[in-house]
Amino acid sequence: MPIRKLPIAQPFFPKVDVKKIKDYGDFVKEPKSLGELSTKLQRNKYDSWKEYQADIRKIRANAEAYNDAEHGGEFKNPDLVKTARLLVGLVDLRIAMYATEIIQAQKKSDPELVKLRKDYHDQLPWVQCSKCQKRRLIDQQEHEDLQTSHKLEQWVCEDRKGERRGTCDEPDDEEQFRLIATAM
Repeated sequence: MPIRKLPIAQPFFPKVDVKKIKDYGDFVKEPKSLGELSTKLQRNKYDSWKEYQADIRKIRANAEAYNDAEHGGEFKNPDLVKTARLLVGLVDLRIAMYATEIIQAQKKSDPELVKLRKDYHDQLPWVQCSKCQKRRLIDQQEHEDLQTSHKLEQWVCEDRKGERRGTCDEPDDEEQFRLIATAM
């Protein structure tokens, strides 16, 4: 599911209405919304994953600037700050999940992306094939469904859905990532 459709993203999707929140400009000099980021992403206006990540971090910084006294704001909505921080973590997790594809698309390894992947390794939706014992990275929703149905132990490579569908003949996903990251 795209991040923009998740409940955690909803408070950040529309632009802040500065006519209703008159003092917003006193605290936030460069407003950003997920709606703007989503449009920019859909139109391929980002030059790199880092640029997208920086915009997401700007949304968090804006939430902190307006709502968190530690960052110059006031205690208007501390829950929104927590939600913005969770949003950044979710985006980092998604970027880490697709690190292999990003590196392949860039045709070169990116040390920051490799580090991000390592930082989030334990939080990625891994599953181990019950036939070949290789570890595979699957879609987060698919992983949650397998956990709910208690079928993680019975999963096989051929069960993987969507673009990442595979077989036991393919290299282990983590090993493949290491090879790509070091070869480029």
